[in-house]
Parts: sequence; C-alpha cells; structure tokens
Amino acid sequence: MASCNKQREQCATCEYWSGHREPDNWFDNVEYMDNHKGKCYNKRSWNGNEKYPTDNCNNWQRWMVLGQ
Repeated sequence: MASCNKQREQCATCEYWSGHREPDNWFDNVEYMDNHKGKCYNKRSWNGNEKYPTDNCNNWQRWMVLGQ
C-alpha cells in the first residue's frame, strides 16, 4: 500500500477518481494500491479514462471524505 497527503493534487485524493482508496484514521492521508487504476469522472478532463492514483490534472478537486 502507498499513501499520500490530502494536500497533494493527484487522482488518489480527487473527488472524481473511482479507484480503491481509504482515508487514514485522521483523514489527512489516503492509502491506495499504487499499481491499480480507477476511472476519472470529471467531465472537464479525463471523463471515463482510467488513471493511476499518482496521476493528476488541472481540474482536481479534493475528495470530500477528506474535508478541507
């Protein structure tokens, strides 16, 4: 498992990414399998395309589970 901080603008922390991930106990980090892809559902960018959790784009929005 890999992890990243919620401040990092990458797919693992994005609202639009559908890949498997879990927040840590404090909701400050996201844990994910770094070689697993998930679909992006952002209609302004990669809509429907599979992306790795470490990918990013200009239309990132923090996953609402993580709060501000």
